[in-house]
Amino acid sequence: MKLYYLVLIGVIDLWGRPGGIREDRAAVLASNGFATLALAYWGFRDLPVRYGTLSMSYFEKAVDWLISHEKVISSGIGLVGLSLGGVLALAIASQIPDKIKAVVSISGPRVLIGCTLRCRDFTIQGYPVEYTDETYVSYSHYLSIFKSKDACKPGAPSLIPVEHITGKVLLVYGLADELNTEIEWMCEETFQRMEKHGKGSLCKRLPLPGTGHFITPCYLPPCSRHYAKRWDDVWSLGGESKAQSKAQEIYWNESLEFLKENIV
Repeated sequence: MKLYYLVLIGVIDLWGRPGGIREDRAAVLASNGFATLALAYWGFRDLPVRYGTLSMSYFEKAVDWLISHEKVISSGIGLVGLSLGGVLALAIASQIPDKIKAVVSISGPRVLIGCTLRCRDFTIQGYPVEYTDETYVSYSHYLSIFKSKDACKPGAPSLIPVEHITGKVLLVYGLADELNTEIEWMCEETFQRMEKHGKGSLCKRLPLPGTGHFITPCYLPPCSRHYAKRWDDVWSLGGESKAQSKAQEIYWNESLEFLKENIV
């Protein structure tokens, strides 16, 4: 007797700077019919305990593994990432564009922050995280990453060549982000870079009023503070509870439709 299997849309889910692995968003994606791989890239099992230099080959192996799965659509997959995970999603899509059909980058512009990514022919140098008297208060341990726009100057070594992306991109960001207070113009710069190279139609921006850095699937509790155990810091993420709860519902429904429409 011949068996027939349902072929699913493949998605790789990337967590942010705190490292380790989180499977809540991946689990909810799976419950919506996606074949989802929650991929750690540092601070988990045999991965490096500190994040410094990452290798594109590691991510490409994961992409190839998921694409080759018998129950996953073989034409390409999607990437979903939050914060640093969103930045890495853009980087991966720029390096293996034929394998990535859609990217949902949440609070992640095209600037690599704090770590370095080694690609096939070049290296993307991470923009250093800044601590100043204004952004880091020892009593509260609040952290804000950016204080200047140097990271996006033409030719900056931390910029991801998003113009190489051939799939669709959804940039999701909160207008009350306190961890990256420059997120709005940085996402606009990402869009402008793609538009300059004739790919503006591939990139959609989804700004969310009253929303902070940590944007999760709808009906999960909104979070305005995050304890980063590895640094013993509490990060101020921003966002107002009521506005963020509504925004997360909008983002989640739109991102699901975005992935379904663009991965075929």
